[in-house]
Amino acid sequence: AALVTAAVFASHPLTVEAVTNVVGRADLLAAMSVVGGLLIYRRFLVSAGWRRTAWIASLGLVYLAGLFCKESAVVLPGAMLLHDLACPSVAGPSRAATVRRSLARVWPAYAAVLPGLAVLLWARWILFRDSPLFGQFGSDNPIVIAPLWTGVMTAVKVAGYYLALLVWPARLSCDYSYNAVTLFGWTLTEGQDPHAWAALAALLGLLAASVLAWRRDRAVWFFLGFAAVALLPTSNLLFPIGTIMAERLTYLPLAGAAAAAVLALAALEQRMRAASPVRARRAIGLAWKTATVLVIAALTARTVLRNEDWTGNLRLWSTSAQAAP
Repeated sequence: AALVTAAVFASHPLTVEAVTNVVGRADLLAAMSVVGGLLIYRRFLVSAGWRRTAWIASLGLVYLAGLFCKESAVVLPGAMLLHDLACPSVAGPSRAATVRRSLARVWPAYAAVLPGLAVLLWARWILFRDSPLFGQFGSDNPIVIAPLWTGVMTAVKVAGYYLALLVWPARLSCDYSYNAVTLFGWTLTEGQDPHAWAALAALLGLLAASVLAWRRDRAVWFFLGFAAVALLPTSNLLFPIGTIMAERLTYLPLAGAAAAAVLALAALEQRMRAASPVRARRAIGLAWKTATVLVIAALTARTVLRNEDWTGNLRLWSTSAQAAP
């Protein structure tokens, strides 16, 4: 499962913009901060003595560096919390005792990320307090000028577009600004409104799936939550950002989504094999492996073509106009 997840992540064409476009470097570094910080946090949980102190210091430095690469790295404490809920580090005779023991063990790590967050907020206040240019524009992100719930439903529609591109990344664009994504119009059939309703249904379905995963497979639950938490700061659901939609923003969420999907499908394969006659089990395993190889090969082929789009301005903007007219 780990190998297939890594292969899907490495070969998925949605990562091309973050890797190929120099602007995406911030997303790469922020993602490295979040994933690296989470790995450091896991080491902290199993360490003692001076090593425990060293991991705490490393966590604070990695978080500070990630925040100043891109603010989306702010999600690291959320990822840590998801990890603690999915994989409690200690157990007690009761749920309350487990919570108390867990808090006593993990609070230094959460305290270690607070200075980085404080420095970021201070730096943003210094930078923007007297800036006459600080602002956002409706041409880049129409959610900026939309009423609250219209903006929320538009952001839900964009989340649905991201989900669709995760599954079928056939038409990709480097620009989804002015009028490529229209504001939600509160209708059932006009314009892009059916997309928004379909996206809302898909997100509710994923929420139901996460409830089921909590009971059956905490790893799937964790990675679903990781994908959601990683996307949240750039989703326009909490507050409008400088762009309505960009493929590079899916770089870190893709890691969580790929892991959740692979783990869920692996569990499905195991259940199918367990419920099948002995003679059919080998055939089922071979079919799943063949399908996996074909999917990764298809993603790789699309990524090769997408890389070519970034070799020149004419080709890049021609393909973008076709994908998002």
